[in-house]
Amino acid sequence: AAMAIYGSTSPSYLTLCSLDLCNAYLAGDYPLALRETTQRIDALCAQLRANGWQLSHDEPLKVTIHCADGLALSDQLRAHKVECEYADPDDLVLMLTPQNSEADFSRVLSALTEASLPSRPQLQLPVAKQAMTVREAIFAPQEIIPAEEALGRICAAPTVACPPAIPIVVSGEVITKEALDIFKYYGVKDVSVVK
Repeated sequence: AAMAIYGSTSPSYLTLCSLDLCNAYLAGDYPLALRETTQRIDALCAQLRANGWQLSHDEPLKVTIHCADGLALSDQLRAHKVECEYADPDDLVLMLTPQNSEADFSRVLSALTEASLPSRPQLQLPVAKQAMTVREAIFAPQEIIPAEEALGRICAAPTVACPPAIPIVVSGEVITKEALDIFKYYGVKDVSVVK
């Protein structure tokens, strides 16, 4: 019902009006506001690094914090009224914009100064044992089973967490105990295996 308000074969004048307002905003003071924001983000990153945080700052408006538990860290930030863009067991991503105030930056810094995290578990990477070619595994009959029941089975289609979006086990490889530990760490519940 909500979509029917906007659904039409004609252009949506509400959308066109909002695009005009957006273009006016971008053509106005936005470049200066964007430059000031990236400078604030750079300063925030320097302070966080000085406090011992490991960061990636490849994109001007994003800060990726490498930590022992990004999900727990996101909960701690939420308690300080800071919402992250993304979190997983290894990382937390903050996305900042010119709409963030100086107080927002201070709140992020304060929350991360107070944050405490458990130590990261030591995971051993699985040693790949190819039982079939990738093509054979992908085109073989498959079934989806609980990850904890997949020990010794042949992976049909890989399950990946993003980031880093690197498969734990590739199609055609045997699923090992080490792979099961990594599945559990990343919250992978089900896997596709060859029947």
